[in-house]
Amino acid sequence: MDADSFLLFYIKQRIARGEDGLQWYNPPYCGEDEEGHVPDNWLTIQQAVLYFERDNSDEIEHQLIDQLAQHSAVKFNAFKYLVDAYFDLLQRRIERKADNFGCPSATNLCVPFLAMIAFTGLFARRLAEMDASARVTEEEQQDRRDFRREITQVSIYGSTMLRYKLYTLSNNEDSTAAYSWDRFCADSLQLVEHISSLKERETSVALPSASPLLGVALCGIAAAAAVYFLVAKRTAATLT
Repeated sequence: MDADSFLLFYIKQRIARGEDGLQWYNPPYCGEDEEGHVPDNWLTIQQAVLYFERDNSDEIEHQLIDQLAQHSAVKFNAFKYLVDAYFDLLQRRIERKADNFGCPSATNLCVPFLAMIAFTGLFARRLAEMDASARVTEEEQQDRRDFRREITQVSIYGSTMLRYKLYTLSNNEDSTAAYSWDRFCADSLQLVEHISSLKERETSVALPSASPLLGVALCGIAAAAAVYFLVAKRTAATLT
């Protein structure tokens, strides 16, 4: 399934992003061809996810991943519970706010999917950082966590949830509310084009980089994410 392959590709790229030489050791097949190329729409989705991460990484890192990473490997039920809770709340919040922010209604479901992918990628990246740090003092570690195995587990959890959400939404009895991977790809492209257009407008009128226009372009992502972090705090105790 394209969604599975994309998420694996994104995790691999997110771990390697930066100058510290991190990598996903022995990853599964991530959808690249023999020359390392992937479908163009994957690069668009990747850009959309990074837009979300750019404005929300501090909260994801400090209010969620910090708590998750200090425990042993997260169990699937805890992962699913958290993803379900914040996905549903993001979806409802975006549905209420989309019109106010001037965004197309098609982005209502796009944003929760972007958030889920961003979280999975950042969590995998944190585990890779912990693995690199642990290797430096490996001789001192008697019962060292297997961070590489945990990265694989997180990739499986994330892929499972992505498939589950897409299957559930694509089989909605209300055809007007149905959602699919193809539509998500199209919505991500629409969002990226919208942001690019507003960036050009900012440049043309010499607006400061922190202009509210980009907040508009993100369709209330930051506001919606705030709901997610409230859920994360309330459920942190269940993630051990």
